[in-house]
Amino acid sequence: MVRRGWLVLLAVVAGLAWAEDPQALLEANFRPGQALTVGGVRLFVEKVVGGKLVLSPPTAPTATLGAFITPVEVTAKDCQDGAGRFPAKLIDSSGWGETFPGSGVYTHTNNIYEGGACMWNGAGSAPASWLVFDLGAEQNVAGVYVWNYNETGWQARSVKDLDILASSDGKDYQPVGTYVLEQATGRDDYTGQAVRFAKTVRARWFRFDIRSNYKGNDCSGMAKVRFANADVAWTPAAARVARYPRPTHPKLRVGEPLAGAENIVFPADAGIIDVTRAPYLAKGDGVADDTAAIQKALDDHPNAGAIIYLPNGVYRISNTLTWPTGRDDSGKRTTLQGQSRDGTVIVLKDACPGYADPRKPRAMVYTGYAPAQRFGNEVRNLTLDSGADNPGCCALRFIANNQGGVYDVAIVSGDGQGVAGLDMAYTNEEGPLLIARLKVVGFDYGVQTAGILASETIENLRLEHQNKAGLHNGGQPLSVRGLTSLNDVPAVHNASGLLMLIDCDLVGEGAAKDLPAVVNEHAIIARNVTTRGYAVALDNRFGEKQTVRGPAVVEFRAPAATLLGGTATGTLNLPIRETPNVPWDDPAGWAVVKGRNAAAIQTAIDSGATTVFLPRGEYDMDATVVLRGKVRRVLGGKPWLKVAGALRTTAAPMFRLEDGAEPVVSLERLDTDFSGGPFWFISHDARRTLVLRQIQCNYQGAACYRNTGTGDLFIEDVVGSAFTFTRQNVWARQFNSERNSDPGLHVLNDGGTVWALGFKTEGGGVQWETRGGGRSEILGGEIGVTNSGKLAPMFVNSESKMTAAAMEVCFNNDPFDKPVSETLGGTTKVLRNEAGLSGGRFVLYEGH
Repeated sequence: MVRRGWLVLLAVVAGLAWAEDPQALLEANFRPGQALTVGGVRLFVEKVVGGKLVLSPPTAPTATLGAFITPVEVTAKDCQDGAGRFPAKLIDSSGWGETFPGSGVYTHTNNIYEGGACMWNGAGSAPASWLVFDLGAEQNVAGVYVWNYNETGWQARSVKDLDILASSDGKDYQPVGTYVLEQATGRDDYTGQAVRFAKTVRARWFRFDIRSNYKGNDCSGMAKVRFANADVAWTPAAARVARYPRPTHPKLRVGEPLAGAENIVFPADAGIIDVTRAPYLAKGDGVADDTAAIQKALDDHPNAGAIIYLPNGVYRISNTLTWPTGRDDSGKRTTLQGQSRDGTVIVLKDACPGYADPRKPRAMVYTGYAPAQRFGNEVRNLTLDSGADNPGCCALRFIANNQGGVYDVAIVSGDGQGVAGLDMAYTNEEGPLLIARLKVVGFDYGVQTAGILASETIENLRLEHQNKAGLHNGGQPLSVRGLTSLNDVPAVHNASGLLMLIDCDLVGEGAAKDLPAVVNEHAIIARNVTTRGYAVALDNRFGEKQTVRGPAVVEFRAPAATLLGGTATGTLNLPIRETPNVPWDDPAGWAVVKGRNAAAIQTAIDSGATTVFLPRGEYDMDATVVLRGKVRRVLGGKPWLKVAGALRTTAAPMFRLEDGAEPVVSLERLDTDFSGGPFWFISHDARRTLVLRQIQCNYQGAACYRNTGTGDLFIEDVVGSAFTFTRQNVWARQFNSERNSDPGLHVLNDGGTVWALGFKTEGGGVQWETRGGGRSEILGGEIGVTNSGKLAPMFVNSESKMTAAAMEVCFNNDPFDKPVSETLGGTTKVLRNEAGLSGGRFVLYEGH
């Protein structure tokens, strides 16, 4: 510890001018990991706190036995998969890394949830287990580095007695030795243990037979394992240099439209919270620190459906912008909205205190933590720039549930450093949610996800210049369409979970010539994926190992689909149409609803305006509102629509679409209450197209959607109870059906053509039925069994065509015992599954 008396000396030695605030002086000029020589002794800056510089002597490097060998694959006897504690966690880098670049000291966090889950443990309560590591090729190995199970309060799960065996063929194993490992400390700076073998061992596979742990009546666990290369000594990795110029941003007056960009502006009476206006007065000039102003605007409007609005400008911040939680500590129904993606920029100050340590990532914007109550959170139309020299930065740590997402956002690193651009791996119970039209440049990972709850959907994702992988999935049911990647590392690494990879273009450069474009270690469907510049298109390590050389992947799946008859021909590959974009009208011509009931909304619709806006607040929906005339967009500021009056007991819709002047009508950003009854949300009774976007239809009534007309339907990021599609075309992205209070039919496709990217459910009963010669294609998602899995089949195919891929998740050991019922040519067959379930399993069905 360097006291204040030494502070002046250090400042003078460094050639710095004295300042009144020693903390600010030191933070501006000293960084963790920086080397200093004081009195002839070489020390390292550990941190700056309380106006004092904390220095540490050099610590012996971890890799004393030889350079790290990271296994390419690890298998285990079992694991606690429901918590995401897969064996793959032993060989990734979640929660683990150098104390600072070049230190050679590798520590592991005590936070089990870092990266979704950053340690492995077995299942059950018996300590005995086994692990098998594949190094990818025969190597000379001097020993092994082990970071034992380090979860605070549970570190007694650490492996104690261990037998290590080695093999060159994966079949015949010879003993290496018996070892007693040290118990992990349970601290955040745990440095692990180097175990030297009695002699160098040449082998490819190593087996750990775990005989005991330090608890005795619980499963065993470990955090990380690396092997020691007997032929190569450890040397510091060269600093990664940004492979692109530092991003620049338009110089605009605050609120000035950006030529050629979207211009998302609202009427003055729309109830929008503009951070540049009183009482917040953010400057947006790229010079002033706007952290406090933006945070105050967030804090003043918790859980209220508020749109926190940032006009075009550059907003400099020096700390995390944190979602407000309110009295119920839920952190939901909040939108951070910019005027345009490239014109509204939030930039982190260079070398910002608190963002130096990649082992302890810190966000620029943080929307909260589990449990899954973060309904309706959104980030829209802005850029996040992590600045330079902030290697511990995760630009956006995002969670939303049921409905919510990130739309039209760019995330860039000023110098290529940073842990992740979009981080959805820091907490469990993520999703369902939608990421649409996102661009990420730089960072170790462009996007990272983890955990098996509760599905994420991504469409139109651009990834460039990542350091480890473009997209990393650590357990989610993850559906991705329209990924484009430019990288010298793998574009995609599916470490665990169920991955849909549809219509992607993956370009490799430099070192990519020796790497696969896609690394797969769990379930996957890859379709219409093109690659260039990579050694192979897809390296499959799940089940039967396969390599798809490419450059194109027409369709690849692992594992194979379940068939009740016939021959597998692949997914239906239905034609896909993009969601129509309704023009954003000049707000001067909008009709802003003045009252708080159905009549007031109908008056605004009948005014002749093409855009109708519902400010946030509660509305008594006591009659059906008809969408007619010239209106083409009904947009909400997250209003709360309550069923009231006669509608509560009437079999009628809240909204009804009839034919009118505009070919497309879009309903967006609306929330309802949780009423039950015979009513439903919307009836589509027209030939024209309907778009439903960002809708939380919480009703537990008869249905969310029904149609009598034949108009096309597009769904983006919508939750509702039941949906019936009759002889129409439907394209759905992030589509969530929940019927917990009334288990029954969730989705019915009666003679239509329905394509779904990311489908999530809760509750028993039939999850999706296709009949009447319909065609249904479900590409990923989660079937969440929260009650009575034995009520009915999961999927029903009656004389129709249907392909489905989803992850079933159940923690009450009452899963679907009939995943599929199929009737084709008058013959009914049922797929049965008598096994229990406490975790997740894959359901991949193909019925033609």
